[in-house]
Amino acid sequence: MAKAKNYMVQNIGIGIGMQILYLVVSFGIRTIFIQILGKEILGLDRLFTNIITLISFAELGIGEAIIFQIYSPLVKKNNQKVRDFLLFYRKIYQYIGSIIMLLGMLFLPVVWNFSLLGSANNGEVSLIYLLYVVNAGVSYFFVYRKALFFVTQKEYINVMFKQGGFCIQSLLQGIYLFQTHDLIGYLVIQLFCMLVFNWIQSYYAYKSYPEFLKGKPEKLSKEEIRSIKKKYARNRTLYGWGVPYYWNRKYFYHSLYRSIYSRSLC
Repeated sequence: MAKAKNYMVQNIGIGIGMQILYLVVSFGIRTIFIQILGKEILGLDRLFTNIITLISFAELGIGEAIIFQIYSPLVKKNNQKVRDFLLFYRKIYQYIGSIIMLLGMLFLPVVWNFSLLGSANNGEVSLIYLLYVVNAGVSYFFVYRKALFFVTQKEYINVMFKQGGFCIQSLLQGIYLFQTHDLIGYLVIQLFCMLVFNWIQSYYAYKSYPEFLKGKPEKLSKEEIRSIKKKYARNRTLYGWGVPYYWNRKYFYHSLYRSIYSRSLC
């Protein structure tokens, strides 16, 4: 129990501290972005971000449905079954990332045919849009190993990598914007940092939990697939009711599972 409480304190303390740092850095880089590139580019950024957000609804809560299944074998120290769910998680998210990039490509003719920037040709705008799409899609390929920190109550590690990486990325982007006033290079830096920090975090997860990641996974049973589908259908319904409601329910259930997991460690 003491160990679980220590993780909880770390999650809350580091989470709050990193969130404050994130807000400050985010405000700074956004201010630099507007001052150097202008409101026209900011509008383009918001448009493409909204398109990617819409496309990302292809995920619809499948990740949470799979993560819920990991808690039970984790408590029972069934490493093989945890590995099975994690590798299934990886497979599904590779599909989702690919679908997001494919759906993003379908919007490309629309971006190409409309002059969204008076000072840039359509080809340049399309390249900018493609960088947004690739950045969103590729990020899904790294998600599954991060789930291990979440289910073992070490979410602070995910927060440190995410927010810390964002701060370094913002510093590099800010310096680059001051030097070049170039949006494409700004987005390339974002993509590069996303790949580097996700790879480092994935490698760290592999070194931290080799028992869950080494070895050949086995195929999930029909009952396990059916259980995932059932939870996925419920999450998809919650998405239809509204994202805020969904996320509140999500964190409620995760808190409940964490509480059960914590007690099992005592």
